[in-house]
Amino acid sequence: MPKVEDIAVWCVGGAHVDHIARSHDRLTPGSSSPGQIQMKFGGVANNVARQLQRLGAEVTLVGAIGDDIAGRALLDDLKSATINSALIKQSLPTGSYLAIENEKGELVQAVSDLRALGNLDPAVLTETIALKPADAALLLDSNLSVAQMVAVLNANAGGFVAVEAVSVTKVMRLSGLLDRVDALFCNLDEARALLADITLSSPQAAEQLALLGPQYISITNGAGNAVLLAKEKLIEKMPNRANVKTTNGAGDCYTAAVLYHLLSNADPQSAMDAGLGAAFQRLESRR
Repeated sequence: MPKVEDIAVWCVGGAHVDHIARSHDRLTPGSSSPGQIQMKFGGVANNVARQLQRLGAEVTLVGAIGDDIAGRALLDDLKSATINSALIKQSLPTGSYLAIENEKGELVQAVSDLRALGNLDPAVLTETIALKPADAALLLDSNLSVAQMVAVLNANAGGFVAVEAVSVTKVMRLSGLLDRVDALFCNLDEARALLADITLSSPQAAEQLALLGPQYISITNGAGNAVLLAKEKLIEKMPNRANVKTTNGAGDCYTAAVLYHLLSNADPQSAMDAGLGAAFQRLESRR
């Protein structure tokens, strides 16, 4: 197993400001509801980077920020968290994400403004990724455009490559790129969308996705069975029931913990257990 200091990961994708609004009572469409609004730094790549850092990895975050108060605050926060920043300033505002959760902490609706990331020139990403050590792992999220992901993959000199799907819509950007990926992290809806078959179970979807290239396929399904297909070995496990405070970022914590343990050469069962444990902790936290 590698030493902790030997595990280095470059996370590329979303890094922005989250505004999470949770209603105290049942939401009524078209009406205001009393509740609590929390602001924090989020984004898939950012969330994964922070969890990897907590686990002991050396992490570099690559993405886009604006030349504004939010961007400067994010840079300061990353420095405090001892995460290396390779965020690239854009003329557009730092990205933001607005989510509305019901009284159970379940996501009801969300809007993301990632224009700064979308405006990021693939050529600039190429120059940035060229600085990555060949043995450092790479984590991409599908907030990146196809052109941006291709630029990152083309510039990558080596190392384990993982991708995390972001949504049913954005997972389609990964189509045609999976033969260049070692690990895919998605949920069942995203897997079904990618395979254009809404009837597939998680094990069936994992087996079909593995045929497209990745050695590791991780499929979650909310409170249902999680599946990890690791080099043709299929593992299934039901998550522990959580007292859900929020679902925001739980999937990213799962991805980070599984990825860290795979990079540590842990057995797949231990990797899945660690991922489910990290997601459980996030679900029961309001931080």
